[in-house]
Amino acid sequence: MRLIGFWLCLCVGAVRLLAQSPGAVEGNVYDPAGLRIPAASIEVFETETGAVRRVLTDSVGRYLVPALPPGAYRIEVAKPGLKRTALEGVTLEAGHTIRIDFRMELGEERETVVVVGEQ
Repeated sequence: MRLIGFWLCLCVGAVRLLAQSPGAVEGNVYDPAGLRIPAASIEVFETETGAVRRVLTDSVGRYLVPALPPGAYRIEVAKPGLKRTALEGVTLEAGHTIRIDFRMELGEERETVVVVGEQ
């Protein structure tokens, strides 16, 4: 009987751990011509808490924001000479990695293109 209780506790603990495991957001950032943009600024805002994570795209325009708790997010991308781009309504589930690519438009950075959707 003790062995069954042990396995039951172990299984419940594993389910709780999985439910709380972090997720990630990754993707590429492109210019209007479809070329990848290095050193673009990515800001990931957790809607409920207001916490912000910031990363830059690498030399070939890729980004990865790891270890994000499950929840709702807004993602903003900025690069001088291009309009700031924002995506609202991104939902990240525990243990998942979602891919979001951004295509930026020519214009001033203070102008923002906002896309609302669910991931």
